[in-house]
Amino acid sequence: MKEKLTGGYLLLLVLAAIFNFSNVAKANPFLDYVQIPVPSDVVPPTISINGLKNNTAYPSNTLSLNLNVTLPVYVHQIYNVHITRVTYQRDWKDSIATIYLSGPSEKAIAEFSYNVTLKDIPEGAHNVTFVVSSDGSIVYGATLQYFGMTTTSTIYFTVDMTSPMVSILSHENGTYLTSDIPLNFTVDERVAKILYSVDGANNITITGNTTLNDLSVGVHNARVYVWDAAGNSAASETATFRVSEPEPEPEVYPTVPVVFAAVVVGVVLAGAGFLLIRKQGRGKTQ
Repeated sequence: MKEKLTGGYLLLLVLAAIFNFSNVAKANPFLDYVQIPVPSDVVPPTISINGLKNNTAYPSNTLSLNLNVTLPVYVHQIYNVHITRVTYQRDWKDSIATIYLSGPSEKAIAEFSYNVTLKDIPEGAHNVTFVVSSDGSIVYGATLQYFGMTTTSTIYFTVDMTSPMVSILSHENGTYLTSDIPLNFTVDERVAKILYSVDGANNITITGNTTLNDLSVGVHNARVYVWDAAGNSAASETATFRVSEPEPEPEVYPTVPVVFAAVVVGVVLAGAGFLLIRKQGRGKTQ
């Protein structure tokens, strides 16, 4: 009886081993794994970022964006490429933020979308880099050939929360005897737009110092407005000046040159002397 139990027990062990081997083979049917370069026809994931534009200035230290990662359908189906990890790194922080990480029990994905809010950004030039990791594989018989890809996208931007300073030069205030008045001003940073207004009229766009033409006689005022690339605006002080009529030119009277006058007087006197001598000579003859 003891021998029969022992033989039956051994049979059960053999059957159990066969069953377990069958399950393992089904779960992991590959006998070999080989890492290969990324096939030439495999297109990496596309990263698109909405809400944060490249090379753009913003007047806020809190910015929001929407991240979208997409794999071509054929790459996902034929090469079993799927997204495994999505992270981003900010140049003003040392840490790397992970916003997606695939797990063994999760379904392989070919698309990913996420809303990101960047906070406490210092003023100045910055960048944020998004990194997408993806894996793919090709099956040849009992061999699994696998490969990995890393795709990055960097956005460069500037945070500028300080308004520019614009000032009309002090000598612009005064009285002018002309209807064309220079309007010169200074700005402490590069600006994207400049306007000016005279006597509260409609703003006129300019690119720098200008001249106010054809001003009427009387008192006028001017003001300059500027905007920087981030949209911060500023206005100058009001410059007040007067346009006066020019003084009339003095009348010009004809004058005789001194030399010419002396000659004329000399001629007249000489003629008078000649007549006097002649007259006296006639009297002596008689």
